[in-house]
Amino acid sequence: MKSNFYKVSLIASLLVSLSCVHVVAQYCTTNLYTNGCQYGDYIDNLIVGSINQTGTGCGSGTLGFSDYTSLSTEFEQGSTYSLTVSVGYYGMYVSMWIDMDDDSIFEASEKLVSYLYCSTPFVNYSSNFTMPVFAVPGDHRMRVRSVSYSFPVDPCLQYTYGEVHDYTAHITSPANMSYVSSTTTQANTATTSAGSLDVEVIGLQVVTSGSLNPLTLTSINVNSNGTTDFNNDVDNVEIYYTGTDPSFSTTTLFGSSTNLSAPISGSVTLAPGINYFWIVYDLSPTATLGDFIDAEVTEIYIDGIGDQTPAITAPQGSIQLNYCTAENSNGCYFAYIDGITLNTLSNLVTYCNGSTDGYIFYGPVGSLTTSLQLGSTYTITLDGPPVEPVGFGVWIDFNDDGDFSDASEFVFSTSTYGPGTVTGTITIPASAPLGEHRMRVRAKDYGIVSSTESCTTFTYGETEDYTITLVNSTPMDYVSSTTTQNNISSIEAGETDVEIISLQIVTDGSLSPFDLTSITINSNGTTDFSNDVENVNVYYTGNDPNFATTNLFGSSADLSSPITGNQELNAGTNYFWITYDLSSNATIGNYLDAEVTEIILNNGGGTHVPTVTAPAGSRQVNYCLPTTTYGCSYGYIDGVIFNTLTNTLTGCNGSSDGYINYAPSGNLTTSVELGGTYNITLIGAVYGYT
Repeated sequence: MKSNFYKVSLIASLLVSLSCVHVVAQYCTTNLYTNGCQYGDYIDNLIVGSINQTGTGCGSGTLGFSDYTSLSTEFEQGSTYSLTVSVGYYGMYVSMWIDMDDDSIFEASEKLVSYLYCSTPFVNYSSNFTMPVFAVPGDHRMRVRSVSYSFPVDPCLQYTYGEVHDYTAHITSPANMSYVSSTTTQANTATTSAGSLDVEVIGLQVVTSGSLNPLTLTSINVNSNGTTDFNNDVDNVEIYYTGTDPSFSTTTLFGSSTNLSAPISGSVTLAPGINYFWIVYDLSPTATLGDFIDAEVTEIYIDGIGDQTPAITAPQGSIQLNYCTAENSNGCYFAYIDGITLNTLSNLVTYCNGSTDGYIFYGPVGSLTTSLQLGSTYTITLDGPPVEPVGFGVWIDFNDDGDFSDASEFVFSTSTYGPGTVTGTITIPASAPLGEHRMRVRAKDYGIVSSTESCTTFTYGETEDYTITLVNSTPMDYVSSTTTQNNISSIEAGETDVEIISLQIVTDGSLSPFDLTSITINSNGTTDFSNDVENVNVYYTGNDPNFATTNLFGSSADLSSPITGNQELNAGTNYFWITYDLSSNATIGNYLDAEVTEIILNNGGGTHVPTVTAPAGSRQVNYCLPTTTYGCSYGYIDGVIFNTLTNTLTGCNGSSDGYINYAPSGNLTTSVELGGTYNITLIGAVYGYT
């Protein structure tokens, strides 16, 4: 009897335990990503219905899940809405689901937004969706998910990078539309320039609820409150409508006005939710640089409702008429302006010193500005990255109209692109207006800068703006002179126009210019001038610091007397080049050099001795230096055996151009007899083609 009682009790206990088991489905919130949003793959802005989140960043790290279910928005059955998002990285896909049957599963039929592709970070992208008429009224879980470079997007599958936001969607049955509220915002405060069209000034948002018997907005009362000089600066005012899309667009025109003397009329059937209107200005080509533009909406009229005053009529902020901000979408990390020198303006080793869009304005202080004389030519030196190839362009707004599009305002550009330093010249027109002017310098990654690109957006690059002052020309003054030796590479016998040293004469002022008429040169430092040199030439390249043999100043066969000529000098640095024509019998191993001991300038310029007459360095007559474009990494000499000379397993042992000279020591040299015959063994790369 005891035993039977025990069995019955056990069975009853089991039945009770089993009857208490109840499995509750849970939303997937873990194991959604391996790396989540920690590297920038996050949802940054999100606007849907009445939910408006901006700049949320990555708050969930590697987990990649953020619970925003405390935020709710209302959707009406059968109505159309817009999802707007921005992300923190390139190439992300965004999808949205609403669990309408509340089974904790986001089914394919509950996916309302698919394949919203966000190609660029921090740019708003939008997609419309319609709430199904069969959606069950009440609160439901809403999921928005971003995934990096993967589609179609699954609501629960594990991906490498991305983020999930969960919200609450409140679905209601259709109701008659009612006016809820209105306000104005100023999202755009970026500077603009004279002549710009459709400049976004302020936004107007009108909020409604319900979709049946929609309301119609027919009038918007706008004034120019906050605008410096509306009559002079603004040619026309337009109002555009983008429905429930919060992204500025000029596709649908509501109405326009030239003087705002009366409300702007139009007709728009409002959508449920937030309706976006945009007040824009067309600016006059003669708009004044430095003026501000702004607007205020004091009243809107809705048929059947009447006049309504926005909660905020004049949002904080304004837009200044200024130079365009020439942006670089990926900044200047790789391609930047590392230095600029122009007359006394010197801004060196600045690296990528702009903002995130690669733009910076340097105020006119100290060495960040300079004065330039009318009619003068100046040398400009621009430093780029040591490795990344860039092209440069320079503009000066001579007429101060706020742009760089006028004739002669594109003052310098490189004809190609490359790493390192480039030099050139800028000539100031003799008729340019005096005073301060904006100068713009741009570097473009892997590209040549054209005259029309003063305001365009580059992918990689940097833009620097400066202020320069134009002053009247003055009579020319002698400032200084010196010599430099820029080329010390070896040369071959018989070469002509071999660059030996350079002479630089610096002047100031362009009126009554001096003429250089005489240069006294000797062959100081040359081993055997009479045997090795057949002729001496002097060339002039103006303010261009690059060696060229285009303009001959004068020549001499023996340097027994000064070399004479007649060259009018420019303001700034004038470059002359002393060159030698070598004899075909020039002795290998001999050195070539020169010295300038005196120059004579007429028209009152006087006689001068250069500060440095004989610069350090010389050039040697030697064998030619064979080079290879890509060096010897793949094709090289791995060994040479010749008589007692043995040099093996050397690999790619030369310089970057694949050349090396082994000094005669040990087994790196040998002696051979006249008339003798010897075997030579050459070993190439194991896998190369040599």
